Amino acid sequence: NFASFLSEDQIPLAFQLMESILAGTHQGLMEFRLRHRDCSDVYVETRGSVLMSHGKPVAIQAIARDITERKQAEKTQKEAELKVRTMFDSASDGILLAQHSDKKFTDANKGICRMLGYSEEEILKLSVYDIHPKESLPHVIDQFEKQIKEELLIAKDMPVLRKDGSVFFADISSSPMTVSGKEFLLGMFRDITERKRNEEILRQREGELSQKILR
Repeated sequence: NFASFLSEDQIPLAFQLMESILAGTHQGLMEFRLRHRDCSDVYVETRGSVLMSHGKPVAIQAIARDITERKQAEKTQKEAELKVRTMFDSASDGILLAQHSDKKFTDANKGICRMLGYSEEEILKLSVYDIHPKESLPHVIDQFEKQIKEELLIAKDMPVLRKDGSVFFADISSSPMTVSGKEFLLGMFRDITERKRNEEILRQREGELSQKILR
């Protein structure tokens, strides 16, 4: 009995498959999770057809192919992707992935959403040109191109434009990559606004001290 090999939640799917085969509406492959005699899961994909005798259906013939190894590989890949995504989103630095061709963003982590004041959905409608002051764009694009060519690792003191129009400064570390033949640049934004403010305060105090000494 075929049903005896099925996990309980798979039985309705099996009956659904048999009904569609008998009705002549079944197309393509269906996947099932079977129970091995050692109680482990075995995944198969099946294709079925009706056996006829004297113009009447007498049986259903099914061909099954073991796809357990593929399913395990898919599970491992999904777990790895989830792990990378968790690390991506938990990073304190803002991270953006941009296409080289049009500079549009294809991925963003929560850190950069907080920095810029956009939702992830909003950011994925933007490009490099939208998150920097217009007057700084020639320098920004020059740095971007150098990072793509791996001539520059960190673009320092880059002005970054928030959604509300305010500007902060960031050091942007980069990692160029190629996916499906397309070039991308992964940018990691570290907000250095506070550091620049402290450096300016220090310069002012040093200037005041120099004036006192000269007097």
